[in-house]
Amino acid sequence: MTFRAVNRILAAAAALNIIFAICGCAAADKLNNGRGSGSADGYTSLRDDVCNIGIHLSDPGKFLSFEEKPDILGWFEKWFGESSTKKLSVCGQDHEAIPMITWEPHEAPLDSIASGKYDDYIVSYLENVRDVCPDNDVLIRFAHEMEMRPKYSFSWYEWQGQDPETYKSAWKHVVGLSREISPQVKWVWSPNHADEYSAPYYPGDDYVDYVGVTLNLTVKEYYYEPYENAGDYYEKVGRREWLEGYGKPLIISEFAYTNDDLAVREAYFKSVFDLIENNPRIKAVVFFDYDNTSARDFAFSDEPTLVRIFIDGMKRVRSSACGSGKTD
Repeated sequence: MTFRAVNRILAAAAALNIIFAICGCAAADKLNNGRGSGSADGYTSLRDDVCNIGIHLSDPGKFLSFEEKPDILGWFEKWFGESSTKKLSVCGQDHEAIPMITWEPHEAPLDSIASGKYDDYIVSYLENVRDVCPDNDVLIRFAHEMEMRPKYSFSWYEWQGQDPETYKSAWKHVVGLSREISPQVKWVWSPNHADEYSAPYYPGDDYVDYVGVTLNLTVKEYYYEPYENAGDYYEKVGRREWLEGYGKPLIISEFAYTNDDLAVREAYFKSVFDLIENNPRIKAVVFFDYDNTSARDFAFSDEPTLVRIFIDGMKRVRSSACGSGKTD
């Protein structure tokens, strides 16, 4: 049985249980609540004229606990792993959020992807996305953090540091299939940071909808070279001039900061809302609260003061368009 057939069976089974999903497929008129995502003719899109706030969560049910719902719900998904049907339905059925899937091609060499070896799987996956979430945008961050730098002692993904031309061929092949199957998918090209090491992997304007960046700051890095705030880190490490040089709308694909000094951490959290509100190029920030061993120190949703900052900041930036604080 092909991957396509398996996924069609899974999609059919999910459809039978869709009424039990956390979010049902309700009318889009529930969107008129000041949130960033917007609806036109029943279709929900990620609006580029407002500030969008999201969160990575391993358990999408936790999303519903926030008094103010984020615009984006993000998660990580390995190729050939568990179907995204349940999480997609939580995001999209009631237009509660825009899904952002970090789609990781583990055990799928880039050259094999480019040659079409995995087309059955790719097509069935994208068909499932289309069928479960037909009426809203879906962000996919494929093969992220692909670059290597001299200071890196090892790669943490098997696609990282591979030949740039092979990487770009794989990216273009996947996106080319997607444009025909699931046009609602928006593709997020998201290096770890932007500079001369990531630039060779850029697949071209026709194949990229958003440029992303990872802005996770550890306490060790903070004390080695203190950063005044999230904007300072964006300028110096995210490399603003490189990111904005692509001319694409930007998403901070992962934002996180850990510090044993809670007051310092609170101030840093507050500063990211200043960053997005004051920079018209940045369309979204997705906070990192993913529950896995390597990222456990970044979790914040169990810290009441940080959750309060997250909620209050989200309310604040929704009251004005991105870049309203100042312009370039």
